[in-house]
Amino acid sequence: MIQPQLDLLLTYVAPKVDDLVQAKQEYFANTGGEVHEDDRCFESRLQGFFNWYLFDRKQDGGTPAQRFLQEKGDNLQELDKDVLLGFTQTRLSLYEYRDRKGFFLRRPK
Repeated sequence: MIQPQLDLLLTYVAPKVDDLVQAKQEYFANTGGEVHEDDRCFESRLQGFFNWYLFDRKQDGGTPAQRFLQEKGDNLQELDKDVLLGFTQTRLSLYEYRDRKGFFLRRPK
């Protein structure tokens, strides 16, 4: 699972409160406005923000994931480093679903 590596990144960015607040305002201004805790989509929108912030928002020479690897990569275990390198290779794109051929489907009885 990737949760331990996400926790490393979140611990790394946690002291940067002002940057997090600014990024949150920037993200929600561009994605449909502020989200509130009682909204049905609160969890998914907040997860979207953290994914964008950690993996895609470039500032000060790179994303938080890239900066973390540059600063602390030498001291990481190989598994952590591999997962974090994967975090730096995300692709924002639109995808088209064409067919369900090849997916695991239940056969009709």
